[in-house]
Amino acid sequence: MQPVLKRCVRVAAAVGLTAANGLFGAAPVAGKVSAPVAVKKTDTGEKGILATFDGGRVSVAEIQAEIDRRAASSYFRRRLQTPDGRRQFVEGIVRSRVLAAEARKRGLDKDPQVRARIDAILAAELERRLRQERAPLAVSDDEARKYYDTHKTEFERPERKRLTQIFLKLPANASEKEKTAKLTAAREILDELKKAGPDKQAAVFAKLAATRSDDPLGRRYRGMYGYVSAGMKPSARYPQEVIDTVAKLTKPGQISDLVRAPDGLHILRLERVIPARKQTFEQALTIIKARLRSRRISDIRLLAADIFKKAGLKINDEALAALRVPAPPSANRFKPMHYQRRKSPNVVKPVGIKPRVVMPVPVKSVGKPAKSVVQPGKSAAKPGKPKPKKARP
Repeated sequence: MQPVLKRCVRVAAAVGLTAANGLFGAAPVAGKVSAPVAVKKTDTGEKGILATFDGGRVSVAEIQAEIDRRAASSYFRRRLQTPDGRRQFVEGIVRSRVLAAEARKRGLDKDPQVRARIDAILAAELERRLRQERAPLAVSDDEARKYYDTHKTEFERPERKRLTQIFLKLPANASEKEKTAKLTAAREILDELKKAGPDKQAAVFAKLAATRSDDPLGRRYRGMYGYVSAGMKPSARYPQEVIDTVAKLTKPGQISDLVRAPDGLHILRLERVIPARKQTFEQALTIIKARLRSRRISDIRLLAADIFKKAGLKINDEALAALRVPAPPSANRFKPMHYQRRKSPNVVKPVGIKPRVVMPVPVKSVGKPAKSVVQPGKSAAKPGKPKPKKARP
């Protein structure tokens, strides 16, 4: 019986290996480059037809187009190296068409869920075709050079000055008493800065900005104000009076006189001067390509939005409000337990969990008696004379 059993095992292993080679394709020989797959002529009776079945047929051109489309996959290329692998590939395409025809017979193509999935696929394919028709997303160096030559002012930065300030808020409708108090406080600050001298002036300015300035950002960051450049447009934070005063400051560490603006009183200090610079084409190449690619994507989206606008959408608000919608999920749905906060906002304490009591473990040592275990709430016995043993009767 044993020789027969061994022979059966060998036959089964050979059959399994043959099936595996047919399913996954034989591995290419090391050191040799596999030749491209060529579709052989068949005896289906018609020229250019690779396979026929009840209700349809598959042409050589269709199969070749599908092979070219999926040629980037290394697994797919290995699979087509054997005749069985190519046959299974063709059978898979025919199987999809046969099942699709059966699905149409059963009316699945009219199912709302199926139609929604088909519409989503068609919409994605339309956007892809529009992207191909409009322009490729990749931007060449010539296109970037053309944009750089026509938009050179975008890559020129004027001189910028970094400033700190001490700001005293003084609204336009303030009373004379408030104006006098603010002006007196501003003059005191200027006098204190002059007394500090050039060596300690920066530290004194930062301290006064953190303690006496009415600007929240300046109080938090020791007078930080921002950057001002020549020709910038005035705004609520940078009024015209401040811009004109900054133009007169030339050396870092220089402090301006009292500047009166519509929002209040400013005392400015020049911290740093950043010279003007112009980006070369090589420095701006990455920025230009990213900008042009973003514009192309937005153009494609605008084109799709234009198609959507022409559809003439009308929504019945009453029917929309009458729709049955599920209840929102509970806020504690994903919380494993409820927590209550302690005084510190960063520490949480789980509710209903008792602290674990760890009992002390006796320590054993050679030549010394073991220490006794003392339970919480009980005092240890005082050392004394050992009690005498009672004699046996």
